[in-house]
Amino acid sequence: MFYGLTGWLAGTITGLGVSYVICEIIQSIGTNIIWIIPWPEILIAFGFCVIGSIISAALPLSKLSRISVVENISNIEF
Repeated sequence: MFYGLTGWLAGTITGLGVSYVICEIIQSIGTNIIWIIPWPEILIAFGFCVIGSIISAALPLSKLSRISVVENISNIEF
């Protein structure tokens, strides 16, 4: 989940920065636009990152739960 949230945070900061710069460039041309922070979209992206992280962790864990750890350790040959 750490990687998903780190990616979300980096993407959010980068996306906000790029959109702000683009808005400033467009304003310098003479167009009257207002830059706002898109909070609903940021929260939706956060939700997708959390759900994606949980799903990507749950699939290997369910597979791991069906394996007998003691049996697999005893099968290792040195």
